[in-house]
Amino acid sequence: MKRTVSLLTALVCALMLCLLCGCEVELPEVSEPEPTRTALVLLDVDISTLLTKAELEEALDVTLREPQVSNEGRTLFAISEGGKVSVSVSVEKRTLEQFHAALPKAEEGDLQAAPNLGDEAWWLSSGSTLFLYAHGYIVSVTVSDRTVDEETVLLSARSIAALVCNRLPVA
Repeated sequence: MKRTVSLLTALVCALMLCLLCGCEVELPEVSEPEPTRTALVLLDVDISTLLTKAELEEALDVTLREPQVSNEGRTLFAISEGGKVSVSVSVEKRTLEQFHAALPKAEEGDLQAAPNLGDEAWWLSSGSTLFLYAHGYIVSVTVSDRTVDEETVLLSARSIAALVCNRLPVA
């Protein structure tokens, strides 16, 4: 049951990214939060400082619209000027056991080890998502690019994940 739900979630996310990429969608401007606002901080790093727009553009080899932060500061999303490429990077403070529990239960061969990246990393080819555990954080990088092959998408995701991994605080 968990495997089916995880696979369906990955497919829905991938479908949503594909639909967004196929449209000329104007992303709303995200304003800076009010300094007087008090909220529970769930993440001890600012995801918007982990990656610059220029670094994302270099890893993806495209020009991007301004990246947007969402999901209570845990997710960074950017889409290309033409709408054909998108990237989503999420970071959450978790344990290795939680990382293992969160990995999607995919069909054989769909979830593959991605060595030499953080403490542990896995590539979900059907969702074009790289899952990484490093320094007490779960990082996921989803790249949607209809103009290149899967290997190029994986290399882009690895480049982005390596940058994030190198900038996470060491516990």
